[in-house]
Amino acid sequence: MTEYETGYIAMLDIFVWPSTPEYMLGAGIDQLGTFWIFGSLPEILNNNGTLPTIFHPIGWNIGWHTGYAWFDGILSLPLQWLGIPAFYNLHVAATLWLSFMGICWLLSIVIGAYDLSVEKNPWANYTLALLIPLIAALALWTPFTFQEVSMGRPTQVYWVFSCIFLGLLWKYEQEGTITYRTRLGVGLAVVASCFVYWFGGASIGLCGGCVVLCQITTTQHKKNFVLGNLLSGAVAIGVAILIAHSMIWDLVLGTGGFEQLHQPPLRSWGPFNLPIYNELHIHSWNTLWTLVENHPATVPILGLGLFGAISPFGWGRRWPWIVGWIVSLGIPITGALIIGDWVIPTGQSLLQWVFPLLLRCEYPDRMVVATTLFSIGIGMHAIAACTTLFRRPFHQWLSFGCIGVLILFSLSPPTKEDLRVSSFVVDDVRLHIAQQFPGGMIDAPFSRSENTYIQQLFHKQPLLGGPGLNRVQPDAHKEYCSSNALLKSLEEMDQNGSTTHSFNSKDVEQLISDGFSVVVFDPQAKRFSAEKLEEHLQITASYIDDRTGIRAYPLTDLLQVPLPQ
Repeated sequence: MTEYETGYIAMLDIFVWPSTPEYMLGAGIDQLGTFWIFGSLPEILNNNGTLPTIFHPIGWNIGWHTGYAWFDGILSLPLQWLGIPAFYNLHVAATLWLSFMGICWLLSIVIGAYDLSVEKNPWANYTLALLIPLIAALALWTPFTFQEVSMGRPTQVYWVFSCIFLGLLWKYEQEGTITYRTRLGVGLAVVASCFVYWFGGASIGLCGGCVVLCQITTTQHKKNFVLGNLLSGAVAIGVAILIAHSMIWDLVLGTGGFEQLHQPPLRSWGPFNLPIYNELHIHSWNTLWTLVENHPATVPILGLGLFGAISPFGWGRRWPWIVGWIVSLGIPITGALIIGDWVIPTGQSLLQWVFPLLLRCEYPDRMVVATTLFSIGIGMHAIAACTTLFRRPFHQWLSFGCIGVLILFSLSPPTKEDLRVSSFVVDDVRLHIAQQFPGGMIDAPFSRSENTYIQQLFHKQPLLGGPGLNRVQPDAHKEYCSSNALLKSLEEMDQNGSTTHSFNSKDVEQLISDGFSVVVFDPQAKRFSAEKLEEHLQITASYIDDRTGIRAYPLTDLLQVPLPQ
């Protein structure tokens, strides 16, 4: 077998049809959640965002909890004919490639303001042609990307729609006129970005909105400009409401909500009462540099943005985008900087004021897309302005510098610590239990459902638990578990190691009538053993897996022992 054939087979094995066990890029509970969400999308979409077999028998409106942000998953459906999770590596590769191409297109739009034809300015044209893919790679070749892919969150780097949104905004700079087709595209692009990841889309939309407000002062056709942008906003808001209307309506009426939304801010600032929920104290230049050094956008990207902000060449065309860049800087880090007695709110507090649901984002460092794209956008604009002014030697040295950076890229690939791999295969134990005792499964302890719900992709049985049991469990389901003495006793054993509650035959009969068939004990339980569980249930396991120690206790066996009526 030739090296070419070996490489071809290896590429097929990684991206098209992984061998068994199927090694996937990344690892962790979020990756399992990605497999489950993407694999469950046909059922989710057919049930208006509700999964009746998760948190059974109540069900779970996952659309309400996620804001229906599954657009990247929907676009992956054609790849899923390869199987689950075989499609996943190819999906990650497609995600990164689309983001890379989107960034390249965005940067080509940014430099479109300058005459860079080969006939008039060949060295400038060649230099920028080299810079565009280099900067696009620089934007993605970051610890942030490595971490998100490693943790199974490729959604965080699905940036193609954000690139389209900003690219269409930049086009006005070159065309000088506004077309309603372009503004329609602006609205659809930002709403698509939101329905990939709400917080990333909202942050890029806010910074783009700041650019538009600044451009009103410079445009010559203010009426058409304002009407066109109002159309973009109406399209974005209208489509978002149309898709997520049930969640939005519940929030407006107060009939549904998220517990994070009740958190009071640390302080309010200014005449508009900008809410500040977190703040950083800057005590010295070293503190400020540490903040910059730890910024998730990385120092090289911020340096490119700083060059775009301070370079005088083309600054008159660029300053509205610099304003958007400044707003973007604080979104991933904090709501305000405290310097002595000065309180300086950042873009995060402004975004919180405009988009109150930001409180649901517990990891603001993932909103790095706006800072990254604005940084490379204004940086590239400044470089393009320089290339039209300086002569051939400047372009030669800039080209050599680009080649040097490319060499550094090739010498510093991500390590196994940066990009982990994991195996994801069918859990034969739970599949066997589902086949032997068809019906709903009750995990003991409940917390084990955090990992086992993924296997529902294969066995299709109802589950008492589900993802994020301690955070997204419906209130009605909590009441259901509390009203059944058997479930209540199992939960108490998980929390305290023992229970004072006893159950009766009616509790068991109720569970059986609701579709449950078996209690599944996982020996990884920390607070109680199989022996304690069997002492409580008064039965022994009907099935024990020799390798894992997982045990199954059919509910019908409980009715064979003397229980209170």
